[in-house]
Amino acid sequence: MIRLLALGVLFVLGVGTPVLIYTSPGGTLDVMKQKAAVTGQAQQNRFQQGP
Repeated sequence: MIRLLALGVLFVLGVGTPVLIYTSPGGTLDVMKQKAAVTGQAQQNRFQQGP
């Protein structure tokens, strides 16, 4: 029974930790959103300048 409980805790930690790191404020998701916004704005600026 203890082995099963330990395996369950290990699984929850193994799945939960990366999810929390990814979605935490200032985490990977926020960085990617900021980079996407900067890239999108640069593209809009290029389109507005014209040929």
